[in-house]
Amino acid sequence: MESVDFHVHPTYKPLPLRCDVFLTQRFSGRSRSQLQKLFHEKRVLVQDKAISASYKLRGNEIIKVMLSKDMVYIDPEKVDLDVIYEDDAMMAINKRPGLMMHPAGGILSGTLLNAIHHHFEKKGEDTRPGLLQRLDKNTSGLLIVAKTNEAHAKLQDQLLDHDLDKIYLALCKGQPEQMSGFIEAPLDEVYHPLYKKMGVSESGKYAKTQYKTLASWEEYSLIGIKLHTGRQHQIRIHFSHIGHPLLGDTLYGGDGEFPRQALHSYFLRFEHPEHHTSTHLYANCPEDFQDWIQSQTAAIYIDEAVDFSNSLRPWDPITWLDSL
Repeated sequence: MESVDFHVHPTYKPLPLRCDVFLTQRFSGRSRSQLQKLFHEKRVLVQDKAISASYKLRGNEIIKVMLSKDMVYIDPEKVDLDVIYEDDAMMAINKRPGLMMHPAGGILSGTLLNAIHHHFEKKGEDTRPGLLQRLDKNTSGLLIVAKTNEAHAKLQDQLLDHDLDKIYLALCKGQPEQMSGFIEAPLDEVYHPLYKKMGVSESGKYAKTQYKTLASWEEYSLIGIKLHTGRQHQIRIHFSHIGHPLLGDTLYGGDGEFPRQALHSYFLRFEHPEHHTSTHLYANCPEDFQDWIQSQTAAIYIDEAVDFSNSLRPWDPITWLDSL
């Protein structure tokens, strides 16, 4: 059995923090059910004693995770993988829509992690990938993969300290009343008979989304979005909450006019974990976004920073970010 140790630095934010939340952030390439199974099987230890998922971390602990077989090995599999950047410390991937992040729910192959393991195997690298983010199956775009424990820790700290800028593109119904602004509404799991579903709830976790309208047509808008928190389904719920659900997002009030929820992780800016320079990466506007925009009649509003003649990168968010 293989074990992995995590040191909880006393300056880690936020503390105190439930151990299962901490491990969800560190084991971002694994499913929540896999992590919960480790606690149930008493494979998570602090000072050589098994702890529960709700154990409160306060800093300076060493967490030892005894990995079960299904967490150690993921079958390398040749799956289309769009690598847009790679070096010794990290790589960035443009995930296509329809691709699951990792094996779960009886699906053991054809996932992003299967593809990443195949990528490293083909290069002869014995690397355990550390995913920094999760994207829903039908959300496309940028994901960072750490290739070393040190890079993973540094990038994770930037993510938790909100020093990593994440920008999304979305197509939504209607036109937000304010051209730019914030959506702040707490989120929690709500009942649905068939699917795991989140919703706005006063008892939920704080969630904050910032947006800017980039273009509007009679019935739709293209929105640029900056995440200030990273709750599950946050963007999808927040825009549904203000009456502008994402196109194709039938779970949260959208219609079937788009083949999936129209959400794309477009841009990331962060400090490189090895050479400490400011790094920014783009995942080009996906084909379904391009096709949809081109099929519309003339826009009634286009932001001055938007240029639809550049269909791959119609908007550069850096000026907007620097003005915030």
